[in-house]
Amino acid sequence: MRKIALILVLVLTGFVRAENPVTLDTQQTDWQLWRAEANENASLLDLTVDTQEANRPALSVANGMLYLKAREDGTGSGVNLLQFMIAGGAAADKTLTYTITAWGRNGPAIRAYSGTATLGTQQVRKYPVSGSTATDKFWADTVMVTTSNWPDLMKLPDSVGNNSICIGTIDTNGFPYWLIQISSADGSTGTEAGLVSVYYRTR
Repeated sequence: MRKIALILVLVLTGFVRAENPVTLDTQQTDWQLWRAEANENASLLDLTVDTQEANRPALSVANGMLYLKAREDGTGSGVNLLQFMIAGGAAADKTLTYTITAWGRNGPAIRAYSGTATLGTQQVRKYPVSGSTATDKFWADTVMVTTSNWPDLMKLPDSVGNNSICIGTIDTNGFPYWLIQISSADGSTGTEAGLVSVYYRTR
């Protein structure tokens, strides 16, 4: 009887715990717009000119320029990980090229990553942030890194695509300024992604 009573107590305790929410230590943030939906960039940032942090592009979603909030002591970034996902159109299997550049405080631009992405079959029903309805837009299910000058590898869950959403994860290394630019995406070619937007969240 004692064994049966003990088992019942453990089972009931398990049910009670399962009903209670679990507190996570990981900071949770909503998806935000990194690059507003637009055609490919006319040109990429020229690294042969003065690219010190003071000369970086202005902070705006139109430029694809992002600032990650600094720590309270004013140094570096209070964000450890930067995650992003890419949307484009107007059909699955369209392609694009992305380039990500970072700045530390008072330092030069560093071309962190560049690579390609391919849209999968999962459609963007509603845009994150605005909640407006999307038409003929698809999430990238494949993100590939072709060149990297960053200390850490970009984490990619599935580089070969699975018709869902591929989320890239970057260790920011305390760098607060991030620029994403899109090329080889002009929809007029027939195989490229056309208008592209990029969304991010931090951890």
